[in-house]
Amino acid sequence: MFRDVFDCESYSLVNKSLTYGSREAHTLGRRKKDVAQSFGVRSEWDGTPPLKVLQFLRKFAKACDDNDVSEAEAFFMLQDFTKEPLRSEVMSVMPSRHGGNPVPAKIVVNNPMFRDVFDCESYSLVNKSLTYGSREAHTLGRRKKDVAQSFGVRSEWDGTPPLKVFQFLRKFAKACDDNDVSEAEAFFMLQDFTKEPLRSEVMSVMPSRHGGNPGREYYHTGEVNSYLELINWMLRYHADEASLAAQVEEFNRATQTPGY
Repeated sequence: MFRDVFDCESYSLVNKSLTYGSREAHTLGRRKKDVAQSFGVRSEWDGTPPLKVLQFLRKFAKACDDNDVSEAEAFFMLQDFTKEPLRSEVMSVMPSRHGGNPVPAKIVVNNPMFRDVFDCESYSLVNKSLTYGSREAHTLGRRKKDVAQSFGVRSEWDGTPPLKVFQFLRKFAKACDDNDVSEAEAFFMLQDFTKEPLRSEVMSVMPSRHGGNPGREYYHTGEVNSYLELINWMLRYHADEASLAAQVEEFNRATQTPGY
């Protein structure tokens, strides 16, 4: 008797699109107002009584369907139909609303000399904000141009040679820091500083580039959801300790003074 009400798919939307880019971010405010008219102005829920959650979710889903809101848009809307103390609880688990920046599992290396270059935090930015809303989406194009001036116009990387990944990430992080770019903005920028075949590889793991909705999740297992996760993916994809050690050894042999 209770299966349907406890099944998340019972609250799924008709529009199952997971696309959330600059266009969606730019129109999110207006779309929220449309949903609010259907949902009921000043009808936000504070989390009490707890079992009202079933009614709240049905009502929110219907208001979204009435306005052809996608599941990607609804993901970023729901918190605005809550009020304290529930709103803080919802915001605390949203990927773009954290004050901190969760660090993915680090790549384990045996040689202490290589730890820093394989540590994603070595490429973290000064501006660690994870806020990415309509304002950030609207200015992203201009911000990319500023970063490109620091990074070097037409300096995109195609993924070869693989060990150039360290130089590429250092250069990208510095260009972002030079322009006070946040980690949220850099997450959506990095792919534009690559070229084929690497660009397609990067885009394939970005959360907003997938169609369909397997598993009813907005972020699918195995995708990157933050700047540091993307950096970690880049490192794992291109480099390994053995290859780097071999290159260092080759360099040392080539530069060793004869008879030294």
